[in-house]
Amino acid sequence: MNIIETNFKWNGNLTYNNTPKMIVLHHAEAKQAEVTDIHDWHVSNGWCGIGYHYYVKKNGKIFRGRPEKAQGSHCLGVNRCSISISAEGDFMTEKMNEIQKQAIINLCKDICRRYGFKDIKGHKEVPYPTDCPGINYPLREIKKLVLNSNNATETQIKFRKECVVTASILNCRVNPVNGDIIKTYKLNDKLTIVDFNSDKTWGKLSFGDSIGWVSMAYVK
Repeated sequence: MNIIETNFKWNGNLTYNNTPKMIVLHHAEAKQAEVTDIHDWHVSNGWCGIGYHYYVKKNGKIFRGRPEKAQGSHCLGVNRCSISISAEGDFMTEKMNEIQKQAIINLCKDICRRYGFKDIKGHKEVPYPTDCPGINYPLREIKKLVLNSNNATETQIKFRKECVVTASILNCRVNPVNGDIIKTYKLNDKLTIVDFNSDKTWGKLSFGDSIGWVSMAYVK
């Protein structure tokens, strides 16, 4: 999980009393906005700074807002027991692309795994009188894909970390179907899977700035 760290100057001191029990999903309600814009807007509200813990751009880049242990400023009533994720965009008027959606799914999976909860809510579901994260935000789809993946057994979790190739040659591709080959593995080679596609037929690997995929049919 590649989180881009930020170096915000806080307008006062953050309060480190957050005990996360859920994820709350938001949208920026702006079709284009940098994480620094969100920070500046929230400072102008009189807050310490950006109220969200994470901000996900349309290109899939994930920026850290407040530290996870810091109390958020995103939804009255749950600021001290939640991790907030805001998405760039106005999902009352536009639809989310696949890159941004997958980044949010992966981030939610990571948070749920680390904290051991399965509670994901849209801002309006907390409940709170708002349309956030927007009528076009793929809320049900994201929750389904994240929560279904959290049924992994201990064996699957270990399998996720280290696999052994069972094929004599296994090609790692940028795209699982027809992408360029970026690495070739041989029988008994070891590799580390960092994520799966939705049906776990392909495993995702990281090579610096590149992301490759290998068929899970040929590893154990």
